[in-house]
Amino acid sequence: MILGAILLFYTILWATGTTIEQATQLGLLFKPFSPGALWQPPPLGDLAIVDWGAIIRHAGEIATLILISSITLLLYASGVEVTVGKEIDLNRELRACGAGNLGAAFSASPPGYTIITMSVLSSRLGANSRLVGLFMAALCAGVMFFGGPVIAMIPKPVLGGVLIFLGSTFLADWLYDGWRKLSRTDYVLVVIIFFVMSAWGLLPGLGVGIALAAGLFLVEYSRVPVVRHILSGRSYHSRVERPLPQAKLLRQEGLALVIVELQGYVFFGTANGLYEQMKERLRSAQPSPMRVVMLDFRRVNGVDASAALSFLRLKRLLRQHQVMLVFTHLRPDIEQRLRRDVLTPNDQDAWRVFPDLDHGVEWFEEGVLQGEAGKQAEVMAQPGVVQVGQEQGGLALLFAALGEEAGRMDDEVDQALLHMMAYLERVPLDAGQTLIQQGEPQQYLYFLDDGELTTELRMDTNELVRLASNGPGTSVGELGLYLNVPASASVVAVRPSTAYRLSAENLRLMEQENPLAAAVLHRFLLKRLGQRLLSSLETVEELSD
Repeated sequence: MILGAILLFYTILWATGTTIEQATQLGLLFKPFSPGALWQPPPLGDLAIVDWGAIIRHAGEIATLILISSITLLLYASGVEVTVGKEIDLNRELRACGAGNLGAAFSASPPGYTIITMSVLSSRLGANSRLVGLFMAALCAGVMFFGGPVIAMIPKPVLGGVLIFLGSTFLADWLYDGWRKLSRTDYVLVVIIFFVMSAWGLLPGLGVGIALAAGLFLVEYSRVPVVRHILSGRSYHSRVERPLPQAKLLRQEGLALVIVELQGYVFFGTANGLYEQMKERLRSAQPSPMRVVMLDFRRVNGVDASAALSFLRLKRLLRQHQVMLVFTHLRPDIEQRLRRDVLTPNDQDAWRVFPDLDHGVEWFEEGVLQGEAGKQAEVMAQPGVVQVGQEQGGLALLFAALGEEAGRMDDEVDQALLHMMAYLERVPLDAGQTLIQQGEPQQYLYFLDDGELTTELRMDTNELVRLASNGPGTSVGELGLYLNVPASASVVAVRPSTAYRLSAENLRLMEQENPLAAAVLHRFLLKRLGQRLLSSLETVEELSD
């Protein structure tokens, strides 16, 4: 069609008797280019007379020109991607444009960027090969080095027709088809940019478009909930394994802990929503009053100054209701920002900071257990209450739980549980000693009498991750005992400890010689595993809400 239009143009000139000179005077053709090369190598000797001070004084304008060229390139490349329906690597386009600008600088060329019209024209014409760009580059180079008399023969109406075709295509894509493809907000934005560019030019249209898009992004992003999940201490527990009585107590008191998992970038629009949500929760009637609100920042990318003020308001609100505010997983930059207004030393009784959520929940659980221990001590100190013995060890707590699990405490059960000691082997442990090695087969069940054990998982990156921490009265190694599989993690003594070991062979012997004790033990371990599963299911249920 383009070649046909050129042929038709010259046919009309011939039919009307119009000469080339007359057509040029009428503005239908370009004026002849000067003969010879249009580009001359820059004289390197002129570098000696360059006023570098003037260039430095205009560094701001130069940087602005580079910035506008980069933004325009990204916008145009995205426009080409949408128009032609093919994915474009923006990083690659930036590198190619930078290399082209470096090369063009030797011809005193200003910064350039992708020409969206020519790119779209090539796609519309079905010419999707790289040869199109190489051909255009060769044509431009031929004009620069050898002159452009042939270019002057291309009729201006033909070029104008091509521009009208491309402009109509863009108007149809964005103003006509955009009504059906875009949301109403985006469509209004496109119309505003169109009228601004039509009235004041490209750069004002780009500026208004970027400003409106940024404002629209802030409005839309503020609607994204900053709260990813809200959990309670009843369903989410620390990795510290505790005896069954303590685990039951923590489940009963777990609603006093509210865990709020945050996400994204936190600013005033989202942080204020969190403040209002906690305010509404304090007003509403809860089965158990809140005592701790724990904010987990593991998925937070950043916090601005306005969000810090919202956290300050939240701290003051919670302090009025005697609720502790706890922060976990704070990045150094976020913690530094919060220390200016929120994490202040004059009110350290109102907030706490922990490296991760696990240690924060462990701190809450220890507070609950210590509070219960204090209540029991007050009861024992009352007149008329008989105090018996000292604090029980972990093995004594274990046998008490086994007796409770049996459902009755008669002499037969007592004798059966006492005879269980004959099947256990005492294992003293030094600090740092490995009890179970990850990857190695083991068929032992360990009961911790005193001390502390930690379960660690070694990742492929050789990083150690704490899976659990065990105190007196807990057990480890159940899966190895029942399934005879290699240990999935290592168990190490944190400090000098004492454990009692039950081998698979002794367990089978107990089942034959002391079936009542074996049945109670099996039921106890099954119930413990069931409670772990139940806790995991409750956490999943809360996460799915």
